[in-house]
Amino acid sequence: MNTPALETERLILRRFTEDDLEAVLTIFGDEAINRFLPWFPLKNAEEARAFYDKRFADRYRQGGVLRLGRVLEGGQRAHRLRLGQHGGQP
Repeated sequence: MNTPALETERLILRRFTEDDLEAVLTIFGDEAINRFLPWFPLKNAEEARAFYDKRFADRYRQGGVLRLGRVLEGGQRAHRLRLGQHGGQP
């Protein structure tokens, strides 16, 4: 699936990219956010890279999933937003 960027005047929804690794670490390293997720909070940049490669980059290449980052107006930082599943996997 070719995941398009969706833009409005105040919001951008787009794929996570390698430029978002710091945001990936912030989002998935937060214990409160990850409390009920099926993985442990990320601890460092290396874990964020591995997580991005497995959960985002690999799935973007496989297609069939729409996982987007939300960027609010005037911001550069991505926030997690998932719109779909891949093969029944969260």
